[in-house]
Amino acid sequence: MSIIKKFLTSKADPGIKYYHFFWDKGDHCLGYRFPCDSEGKLLRNEHYDSWIQNYKKCISRPEDFDDAGIQVEDNEKPIHALCSCGREVVLDGNIRCGCGQWYNEYGQPIEDMTNRADTHY
Repeated sequence: MSIIKKFLTSKADPGIKYYHFFWDKGDHCLGYRFPCDSEGKLLRNEHYDSWIQNYKKCISRPEDFDDAGIQVEDNEKPIHALCSCGREVVLDGNIRCGCGQWYNEYGQPIEDMTNRADTHY
């Protein structure tokens, strides 16, 4: 099964433009994102105390978490991401990568959508 290895762009919460993303190696449908600046310096917001321990866990355990890097967020455009097969995919609804893996708009692997009407190629 292919997975998203890196987000090239993504959608944001209002007011936050950058996030540092980590994928759980045990389940690539799970992961973390942490607000930061363009250089990756963490932003101290009202939720800082609740997520800083998860950030430290991701950084200290590379055997458990893939560091997907810093992504610029844009609410107006679909997410561009890099599949583990090396192809760039545009996550605009349910899409299929050239390798055959299907993803939803958030980059989560999903079941084969070939016979569904709500797909984008």
